[in-house]
Amino acid sequence: MSNKPKHRGPAPKDDLFFGIKHIDQLKEAFKDLTYLYQRGYGENAASTIVCNRYRLNKRQAQALKRTACSVKDLSAIQQQEIQADILKGKIIAVDAFNLLITIESALAGAYLFKGHDQIFRDIAGIHGTYRKVEETFPAIHAIGKALVKHDVEKVIWFIDEPVSNSIRLKTWLTQFSIDNQWDWQIELVPDADRAIIESTAIAITSDHWIMASSSWYNLANDIVPHIPSANTVNFTDFDA
Repeated sequence: MSNKPKHRGPAPKDDLFFGIKHIDQLKEAFKDLTYLYQRGYGENAASTIVCNRYRLNKRQAQALKRTACSVKDLSAIQQQEIQADILKGKIIAVDAFNLLITIESALAGAYLFKGHDQIFRDIAGIHGTYRKVEETFPAIHAIGKALVKHDVEKVIWFIDEPVSNSIRLKTWLTQFSIDNQWDWQIELVPDADRAIIESTAIAITSDHWIMASSSWYNLANDIVPHIPSANTVNFTDFDA
């Protein structure tokens, strides 16, 4: 029997880790982590302090680290964000694994987390190996339909070539573009982050570094709220 995952869903104890019992604690931890970043603490030092104080486990810590940023970084990110009405006729650069895994996770009921930048982030992690799951093709289709609505000129998907199965993903994306007559260009590159920044196209990503360096659009926010199975946590909703 194969042990390969069939879904990009939640880990067995995520409903406990991110459920009602812990959510207020996590939101307080998020505030503290954001504060320490603002005071100049490095990511590892700040995370260690907060995780020890609130006794967070690895997945809770990962959710916070992926979501929090300093006010300075947030300002740089927000300055680069563009609105939907700017997309028409523009070239779009998609951080392939970054966006695809987020939408796969939403479709599979995994937890997604939102911070001050209003970006949904997953904690799936592929650790150098990407595997197709049952949500992969529905996710590609959902992304494609969302891009069509914005009437963009062209979409360039940047795929990290060192990740295993990157060639297969290129094949699947290419077939989707042919079947649906979508103007997609699929690029295998050594470093997708750097390639997106150097492309000068409008980025679709949740990577803080890219968002602070390039014009970017929050495409996941067009998709995730319309997925009934998505489990979302807004760490900035401190009154919940």
